[in-house]
Amino acid sequence: PPAAAARLAAVLQAPDARCAAMAERTEAAALALGKLLSHRHAHLEAAGTAAPLTPLWLSHLPLKNADEEDAQAALRCLCEVLERAGAGKPDLPLGADLPLALGVLGAAAAKEATGAELASQMQRLLLGWQAAHP
Repeated sequence: PPAAAARLAAVLQAPDARCAAMAERTEAAALALGKLLSHRHAHLEAAGTAAPLTPLWLSHLPLKNADEEDAQAALRCLCEVLERAGAGKPDLPLGADLPLALGVLGAAAAKEATGAELASQMQRLLLGWQAAHP
């Protein structure tokens, strides 16, 4: 996973990553990186690569040009990361990235394309974090 994550990070950090012509490539890389961070975080942490990848990933969310399924998949990855972090899993510290993560949830929850079920899950996460961190 660390080598794959490094390649995905290179795509997201490319000078043309935010150009319209590269939107599909960039958002596919953001989705893939989210899956790695969600499912292989411990491996990335052990390699020392998780901490810089998290804000890079969050900076590309919510996906704006992806189809609805991919956009929702990226948000589900974020929800998984937040749920596990909220459950006290030590391998998923968000620390300084938490405000950015919560901002992504807030921005995405109001969008119709997010879907009612996912929006409801995100709202529960936001309310839970607000209650736990007044």
